[in-house]
Amino acid sequence: MKQTLSRRSIVKTIGLVSILAPLSTLIDWSKAFAQAAAKQLIDLTGKKRKDPVNKAAIAIATGFSYISDAKKEKHVGGIEKASAKGTKFPVASQFCHNCQYAPEAQKTKDGYSCLLIANVLVHNDGWCKQWMPRQDA
Repeated sequence: MKQTLSRRSIVKTIGLVSILAPLSTLIDWSKAFAQAAAKQLIDLTGKKRKDPVNKAAIAIATGFSYISDAKKEKHVGGIEKASAKGTKFPVASQFCHNCQYAPEAQKTKDGYSCLLIANVLVHNDGWCKQWMPRQDA
């Protein structure tokens, strides 16, 4: 038995595909948000978290001179960091919560998902030598 495709069935198929295609991107976004929510705060001491993800993050963070609470430090490195344009940013105002590598969209209740220190959250008041001002701030 030979089946013929009608114009109506083709239009229905195209309509169904046009509805389902955008939904697939929503599913991808939900996975990304779930992964961000599953991240845990970095533990620089290694006492609370002994997992390999934290150990790898500590290695990266150490290379960036990351500290978890810059507000408690009297001075971070004792210098002001100059930007590419020559403008100096006082170290006292440099925190993860206003850094371009920790976008506001990736903020969780525990900290920020940093683009440089992957798979963990960094502290809101953290700092590292890679700090750059957020463009939207």
